[in-house]
Amino acid sequence: MSAKEMPHWISRNGPSHRPPTTGGFTLVELIVVVLIIGILAAIGVNMMGAREKAYLTVMKADLKNLTSEQARWVVDNYQYANIVSALPYIVSEGITIELLGETDGFTARTTHRGLPGTRCAIFIGTVSSIYAPATVGGAMSCDGPGVGGGGMGGGMGGGMGGGMGMGGP
Repeated sequence: MSAKEMPHWISRNGPSHRPPTTGGFTLVELIVVVLIIGILAAIGVNMMGAREKAYLTVMKADLKNLTSEQARWVVDNYQYANIVSALPYIVSEGITIELLGETDGFTARTTHRGLPGTRCAIFIGTVSSIYAPATVGGAMSCDGPGVGGGGMGGGMGGGMGGGMGMGGP
């Protein structure tokens, strides 16, 4: 028998009915790989900035908790605390709080070591000096690169603003 009698045989010299194997990828395989890489890239882009958002959320939460503790403190002491350690309050890891408490109000500002240049601040009542970026009494405000556009952070204006001052003893 010769190669011409059996056309399904692969012959070096004659025609073959089998497609030649090149060792490459098919178009479908390449498309699948590109789609998988695209999906992974999209997930990666969504995860970028998640840590910064978490740090900003912790900064805001610590200010909100500090404000609640100050409200409790003023009921018992007729003035606001001027040091954080006087309050029954645990500061979150990585957070630094600046606090200025007076008889009729307080102002506080938080920063996070993982988010340099970003700060959140609030003031309640009447205070001789107000920490930036707080501009509206009772409203928390944040600025810096972690904020994503600057401006107002989560609002605190509803329940804590205005009438917190107790007057002098």
